[in-house]
Amino acid sequence: MWKLILLDLDGTLLRSDKTISPRTLAVLARCREKGCAIAVCTARGASNAAQYVVRVQPDWNDVVYTDYRGFCEPALKISVQTESEMVARQIAACVADCDWAPFSDAPLYKFTKASATKERAIEAIAAATGIAPAQMIAFGDDYVDLGMLRMCGCGVAMGNAIAAVRQAADDVTGTNDADGVAEYLEKRLL
Repeated sequence: MWKLILLDLDGTLLRSDKTISPRTLAVLARCREKGCAIAVCTARGASNAAQYVVRVQPDWNDVVYTDYRGFCEPALKISVQTESEMVARQIAACVADCDWAPFSDAPLYKFTKASATKERAIEAIAAATGIAPAQMIAFGDDYVDLGMLRMCGCGVAMGNAIAAVRQAADDVTGTNDADGVAEYLEKRLL
C-alpha cells in the first residue's frame, strides 16, 4: 500500500476550469482515513497554489522544498511567451544553472533553477517524513512531472497528459475533467 499521494495541480488535480471536484476531495479524505497521507507537488508558487492547498488540506501544509536562488531577481519561475524553441534555448543559455521546459497548453517556456525540481522536493519530503519514494504514488500530466512520476513507486499519467508523460508513467488514468485521480484511487487503493 502507498503511504503518500503526490498531486500535481494544473491538468491533474484541477479540472480545466481550475476547480477540484467534490468527488475527488471525498476520495482523498477516504484515502487519508486508510492511512495514506496527501501532499501537493506543484511548480506553482506558494501564494498561487494556496487556494487549492486549503481545499486539499495536505498532511504537510508547509513548503517542504523551494529553491529559486541563483537568478538575479527573486522569482520562483520566469515564463516567456514565444513559439520559438531557439529563443528559449538562447534565454536559458544566458542564465547560470537554468533549466527550461515548454508548457503543453500555451506557447510559453518556463525557466527555473536547474536544481528546483519535483524530484528534489520528493527527496526533501522523504527525509522529513521517513516515507521512501517507492512508497509514494504520484499523479501528473506535463513535462515538469516526468521525473516525479519516474521516481515514485507508482507514477500515474492523466488521460490528458502529454505523450511523453503517458509513456514514462507506470499507469494512465482518466482525464482531469473526468476525475481521473479519484477514479484511479477508488480502483487501486480503496
